Formats: sequence, C-alpha cells, structure tokens
Amino acid sequence: MNTVTKCQRDHRSSIRYLGNALIILILIAVVEIFSFIAIRFVIIPADSSLIYTPPVIDPVVYEFYSEHRHPVLGWATTTPDERRYSAKAESRPNPSFPNTDDSCVSIYGDSFTFGSEVNDEEAWGNVLSTMLDCKVANFGLGGYGVDQAYLRYKLNDSDESPISVLGIYPDDVLRNLNQYRPFVAGPYANFVGLKPRFVIEDNKMRLIPPPMFSYAELVEVLENPGLSSFPYETFLPGTEHGATILSFPYSLTLFRIGRSKSIRAFIKRQPSWMVYLKDDHPTGAIKITDHITKNFEKIAHERDKRSLIVIFATPSSSRYYQRTGFVATQLLSDLLEHSGIAHLDFHQGINDYLGERSFCEILTNVEGCSGHYNAEGNRLVASLVREKIELMTK
Repeated sequence: MNTVTKCQRDHRSSIRYLGNALIILILIAVVEIFSFIAIRFVIIPADSSLIYTPPVIDPVVYEFYSEHRHPVLGWATTTPDERRYSAKAESRPNPSFPNTDDSCVSIYGDSFTFGSEVNDEEAWGNVLSTMLDCKVANFGLGGYGVDQAYLRYKLNDSDESPISVLGIYPDDVLRNLNQYRPFVAGPYANFVGLKPRFVIEDNKMRLIPPPMFSYAELVEVLENPGLSSFPYETFLPGTEHGATILSFPYSLTLFRIGRSKSIRAFIKRQPSWMVYLKDDHPTGAIKITDHITKNFEKIAHERDKRSLIVIFATPSSSRYYQRTGFVATQLLSDLLEHSGIAHLDFHQGINDYLGERSFCEILTNVEGCSGHYNAEGNRLVASLVREKIELMTK
C-alpha cells in the first residue's frame, strides 16, 4: 500500500514539475517573442542606430568610391560631378557671386554648414554673401566630422578668404571618434562611409587614415566587425559605445539596449551626445575636438587669416536649454574661450530670436522636429554670423 502511495506521489510530483517547467518555458517564450517584437517593430523604426545591421553596399557604388576616394578625407565634394572628391573645390555654387573666385569668407563643416535640404539661394553661406556683399565660399559636406572639415581646410592652401569659419554640429564630436560612418549613425543605403580620424599621443594629434578594403573584404568585415579590422573605431557594434547586436536571447538584447547611453540620455531628457562632451569622458572626445579647433586656428593664423568657430544647436539641445537654462555645448565654448579662439554658439541667439516659438519651426521637418535648418533657420544663422564677423572686424 505504501509503495503504491509513494508511486502515486512521485507521479503527481513529476506531473507538477513538468507543468511548472512548461509554464516557465511558455513564459520565457512569451518574453522572447515580446522582446523580439519590441526590438523589430518599435526600437528599430524609432532609432535604427541602436541595433547594428550590416549595410548592403552596391558593388557599383563601391567601385566608384574606390576609384575616386580621397586618400586623406575619405569621401569629398559631391557636386558638380567633375569636382567630386576634390579637397579644394567648393561644395556648392554661390548664386549671389557666380562669376568670381574671390571670397571674403570660407566655411567648413558638415551638412549644417553646407546647408542641406535648402537650395543654393537659401543656404546660409549664400545668404551671408548678400549680407556682407562679397562671396562666401562653401566647403561644407554632409556627414563630415570636425576632423574631416579641418583636414579639408588644411589641404586647401589655395583658399584666399581672409576669414575662415569652422562649423561644429554637436554630433560631429562623436564622428571624431569614428572611422566607419554607419557605426555611429546607423545604416546608410549604398554609402561607403570610411573616414580618417585623429588620436592624441603625447598631447599631439596623430592622423589615422581611412581604412582600406576591397569590396569583398568590406562585405566580410561588416558582417562581423572587430578590432582587427577597425582598431581605431570607438563605436564598434557590440562594445560599450557601439550599437547592440541583435541576437538570441532577445530579452538580453533588449536589456542591453535599455542600458545604452542613448536610452539613458532619453530618460534624463538630455541630448544623446552630451555625455561625450565631458572633460573626463573615457573616449577623450572633447579633448580631440579641442585639439582640432586649436590647429584650425593655428593654420588660419599662419595664413594671416582670422578664424571663427560656430556651434550649431540641435532640437534636443534647444529643448534642454529652454528647460534648464544650461547650454549642452558649454564645455566646448569654455575651451575655445580659454584658448582665445573666436567662437559663436547659436543657442542663445536662436532662443532670443524664437521667443515663445518652437525650435522645430526652423527645421525642414517641422512636424517631426527633425532635419536640417530650413530657409528661415539658414537666414537666422547667416544673421548671427554676420553680427559676429562685424564685431571681429571692427
């Protein structure tokens, strides 16, 4: 009797254990399915840069890049075609002064300096030309870091403008740590974004050239990028500063995304790049940017020119400034001030101009509060730069 009872108890226990195990497995499956759905249909559409996706690069695009890439800059000017990949050709025409090469101001930087998403007439470089009644030569280019903009200026010894302007969009500080553009900005369709970067050794800048890969090598290394292929890349996927690699278990991938600096910045309502502008940040981002701006000013001085560093505001930094009264790029301004380098941070000027209006109203995508500065935003930038130049030249 006791034996039968024990067998029954053991049988019931086995069923209970199996039932509990099944419940646990179902819960795990539910969590994994939920995590995958959250990543695939919420996180990736909201910010594709959080998850690493190997870019698909057309071999024709790569072939064109490999034939025309600049050995120092990586990619270079985009228009017109015959000037492509030139360090010295202007990035866009100046409609106000189309028939002269003589310029009073030259501007270098990324797409915000170039004036992306507005036409040639509306770009702030051209608007500034009409305000100063002289040509402003535009050498800005989309996707550039401060490092590439500086290098373009250094290579462009034929630039005769008496005033040289370096534009810094805060995200450029991250690009100074980067050698493959999609690692920091997310996937680009058919874009070979290999770039140079500087490292600081013995308190001096050392240039690391753009990585060189054949098409087959590039496809292979992007499938599983590592330090052996990108030894100077800060944003390698799967590392502390890089995008998360989507893998099973998806709940762990979701947890890693939740711990990312972008998500933590979102929770704190801070610009995602703001943490990199700390003087003690382990990447040394602000230190590299500081060295670059000092060298830009040094070259300008050696060429008997005046230099000006301008710092653009972003939607997140504008909201942060309005909410806290603190300028997220203040440390960069402080370093420039300490070095005696002329500079202009647009946060205060834009805030004064807008008053109660939203920063989104000066962007190309007003409803989404994204994109580059629209025609009004470009006019505002030109006006602020003109006022600064007039003060510099008095």
